[in-house]
This record gives sequence, structure tokens and C-alpha cells, in this order.
Amino acid sequence: MAEQNIELQDAINLLTDMLDARVTEYLDLKNRLPSFGEEVDAQLARYLSALEHFVQGTVVWYYRSPRKSFLFTQGMDSSHPTIKVISPIRSDVRRQIRIK
Repeated sequence: MAEQNIELQDAINLLTDMLDARVTEYLDLKNRLPSFGEEVDAQLARYLSALEHFVQGTVVWYYRSPRKSFLFTQGMDSSHPTIKVISPIRSDVRRQIRIK
């Protein structure tokens, strides 16, 4: 925030845009992968799916972790936080975080 001289919400918006760009780049590269044969393609698909689930799990852990739950100290009930778990790495989902 200080580096860019912007407010918290603007920093969150900037970060969200950066993450969206990275996800879009990942999906583009994933879609351009050539075929390596049926067996390798199946293994690669399994690996990429596991990688995507790992990333989504890290996000869920981050928001559930007490030491990282800054959002829950901003007027939200920290004992029962709601986390919308989505399918990992989707291009049609725009993640937005709003601070009150």
C-alpha cells in the first residue's frame, strides 16, 4: 500500500487484478499444451488438477488461519467465517474482496 501510495481497498483491487492476470496466463498456457500421447496426457491432466486444488486449498487455509484472518477482524464473526469454495482455477470467476 505504501509503495503505491494507495488505500487498502485500492491495494486489494490491484492485487486481485494481478492474480486474475496470472490465472488467465496459466489457463492460456494450459490450453496451448500439445498432446504428449494418451498416457502422458492423462498423467499431466491429473497433475494439473492436483496443482489447482493445492492452490485453492492454500487460499481456503489462508482465510481460515487465525493469524491471517485480518478480514474477520473487520466486523465479521470470526468464529463462523464463511468461505465460498469454488472450483480451482476458473477463468469465469472474478474474485473480489471488499473491506468495510
